[in-house]
Amino acid sequence: MGQRRRAHGFSLLELMVVLTLVAILALLATPSMAEWMKNQRIRGTAEALLSGLQTARDEAIRRNRPASFWLVSDLTGGCALSSTSGTWVVSLNSPAGACDAAPSATADPLLVTSHAVQGGMDVRAADAGGSAASQVRFDGYGRLASLPGGGSPVARIDVRDPADASKADPATHTYRSLSVLVHGTGAIRLCDPRITTAGDTRAC
Repeated sequence: MGQRRRAHGFSLLELMVVLTLVAILALLATPSMAEWMKNQRIRGTAEALLSGLQTARDEAIRRNRPASFWLVSDLTGGCALSSTSGTWVVSLNSPAGACDAAPSATADPLLVTSHAVQGGMDVRAADAGGSAASQVRFDGYGRLASLPGGGSPVARIDVRDPADASKADPATHTYRSLSVLVHGTGAIRLCDPRITTAGDTRAC
């Protein structure tokens, strides 16, 4: 008499246990996943700002004439300069009211490129004295140049989650805020305001 074949597969009880464990693990992972996603949005915005600044500097060197990085409210024909927006334009002349212009080497505002920020992050740009600023101008050597209309250039751009917008101390932020620094020599770098250890290259 042949042996009875053993049935393969999962029983209903085993399937229910596995599904319960998966649900518990998903619930445990949700807070850290949400935090990771917020931190990635902050980093993405900060890196886009860093890229725009580097593009403006490279363009000034390539053309051997001043080029500017501008923070703007949006990329429409009614845009305005803004110190609280992550959307930017690289151009030779002010793009105010013409942020939707096509890149051109002859038509004002001599726009090079632009980028609309995504993710709704809190962005604040300021000059070396802490006052709101929206422009950085580089000369043909890649150094900071004086602004035609006076005023001071952007020296720092802080990027944080809106939940941390009212918290002055970065150490109390729920998410990992980042800053972009612009030095007088034209050097640009990304830094972490929560790091205060002397000698740590990530510190601001």
